[in-house]
Amino acid sequence: MCFRFASRCVVRLAVLVFTLAASPSVFGQGAVSFNFDDGYCDSLIHAVWRLEKAGFRATFYPHTSEIGKFGHMTWQDLRTLAAKGHEVSPHTVNHLDLTTLPLTGMQAEIFGSRNEFISEKLRAYSFAYPEGEYNVAVVAELKRAAFLFARGADDYDLNSAATDRWALYSHSLVYNATIEIEEVKKNILRAKQENAWYIMVIHEIKPGPLDGSRPYTVTPEFLQTVINFLVQMHEIG
Repeated sequence: MCFRFASRCVVRLAVLVFTLAASPSVFGQGAVSFNFDDGYCDSLIHAVWRLEKAGFRATFYPHTSEIGKFGHMTWQDLRTLAAKGHEVSPHTVNHLDLTTLPLTGMQAEIFGSRNEFISEKLRAYSFAYPEGEYNVAVVAELKRAAFLFARGADDYDLNSAATDRWALYSHSLVYNATIEIEEVKKNILRAKQENAWYIMVIHEIKPGPLDGSRPYTVTPEFLQTVINFLVQMHEIG
């Protein structure tokens, strides 16, 4: 399956990683992925319907200790997303920097989140590192837990067929909409031009104006602008 920018540029992480394993040339004319971290209900309210209206699917990474709490998705929400073709995978149990934990603590975060997903009838293919932090020991435990790849944070780079699948690059979007939207568009164009893969990470989505007190927040209008740009890229080929 080849993901060409003009036809199917927005892909879930698992789909592209699995396809890469079979054929390193699958990028075609570039690929883009939307990731939503931490399991906020904002994503259900402001993102999912916009993505689906455009024919896009995304990857969601909740940390399991917050699932079902105020402002966060429930397990049923996550199962519904998976049933609609989105990817859902863990972001640990408590969102702790795994590189600072003793081995037993690290294992509890990794295996604990995986086991909760299994008990809730959700298949977890991938993993998102809290704070984007990882090391050799963390990767070894992810492999033991049967994860297949993992994503970092704030790497501000594009992925290629040669990128380490345990260290996928991503770009966390922040509230400074005027500057950020131009950078996002630039990276989408780079992905197309360089046959690369651009992963965007979104945390909270709140109606504006934003004051910067929660920097990893974007507005619904910001997200819609990104989606519209991708749709435009699809239409012009």
